[in-house]
Amino acid sequence: MQCLTPYPRTEMREQLLAEGLVTNPDDLTRYNGYMANVRTRHLDARAIARAMVWEGLRLYWSPRIMRRSRFVRDYPTNRAAMLRNNLALVGGLRNRMFASTHTI
Repeated sequence: MQCLTPYPRTEMREQLLAEGLVTNPDDLTRYNGYMANVRTRHLDARAIARAMVWEGLRLYWSPRIMRRSRFVRDYPTNRAAMLRNNLALVGGLRNRMFASTHTI
C-alpha cells in the first residue's frame, strides 16, 4: 500500500500545492510513499494514513491471502518472521510508517 506523494519538481506537486492539498511541503524525509503528505477535500492526511493501515492489515493478515501466498507456501520456516514484519503496519496509525532515515 502506498499513497500519493508530492515529490519535488513534479507537475502533480505543483497542482496539489496550487489547490492547497499538500499538508507537508517542506519535510522531505517524510516523502517515502508510505506517509500521507497530502489531503483531499474530504479527508485529512491522518485519515488517509489510517485508511492505508486498515487496508494493509486487511490484505496482509487475510487468511485467504496467506493461504495463497507463495512466500508462505515455499518458505514455511519464515512464516513467523513475515507475521512480525506485518505488525510494522500498526506504526502507520500515527502516520510514521516506514519512517525515513535519510538526511538531506
